[in-house]
Amino acid sequence: MKRSQILVGVAFCLQSVLVAPATALTQDEIAGTWTVVSIVHEEQSGKKNTPLGEHPKGVLVIGRDNRFTAVLVAEGRTPPQNEGGMAEMNQSVIAYSAVSTSEPDPNNPAGLKVTLRPDVSWNPVSTGNSDIRFITSDGSKLTIKSVSAGGTETQVYHRVSK
Repeated sequence: MKRSQILVGVAFCLQSVLVAPATALTQDEIAGTWTVVSIVHEEQSGKKNTPLGEHPKGVLVIGRDNRFTAVLVAEGRTPPQNEGGMAEMNQSVIAYSAVSTSEPDPNNPAGLKVTLRPDVSWNPVSTGNSDIRFITSDGSKLTIKSVSAGGTETQVYHRVSK
């Protein structure tokens, strides 16, 4: 085979890889156990805060059965010493289990739009209501964004197991 034929073949393969359209994530691709890396809330004004601190702890388990289960806590939590400490501790946790439906993200061809419907939650207001999340992943990192009237929250996770 001539060198020019080989170069044309390589160029064709590279072109098809580089211009191939991104495909949306699937539930199977994001299923697994993830540890939280960060949670950042950005207000519409642009002000950012970390509601569970700079180094939150916790896990998110995404099942192939469309279930999301999360337990996330703030860094540095200590046992409560009084009623005020108990109230403070309750503000430093996010925990829920939810069934989900998913579809391709209409604004990101490589992303996934997930609607969570918690059947149990640390916050009773969330239980039974819908919460929309937008998910992207590179395989080892999962990024989840949610948008509300208060701003945008971005949660980043690292894969523990598939």
